[in-house]
Amino acid sequence: MLHVLSTKTTNEWHNYLVDIKKDSHSHIKLINIINKMLRQRNQQDFKYFDEKITELKAMRKKADYSSDLIIQEEAQGSITVATTLQKLLIDNFK
Repeated sequence: MLHVLSTKTTNEWHNYLVDIKKDSHSHIKLINIINKMLRQRNQQDFKYFDEKITELKAMRKKADYSSDLIIQEEAQGSITVATTLQKLLIDNFK
């Protein structure tokens, strides 16, 4: 996400995003920035991003902090969602 925004947005956002890298809560701040920007640009993409990034965060927590098994379909679904979100970001911030 950070790469897409730092290469596709204005210098003002680029400088702000570079500062985020220094913060330990950078993912949360970055998601909040994306939500704010998408809300202003494209309401439908904002809603989709907000819903799907929440799903990806839940899957990451499961993968990192749980001993629960992640089945192939869940893993593939997460990859598909991540790819879709990447395209969404590129399309909205080109």
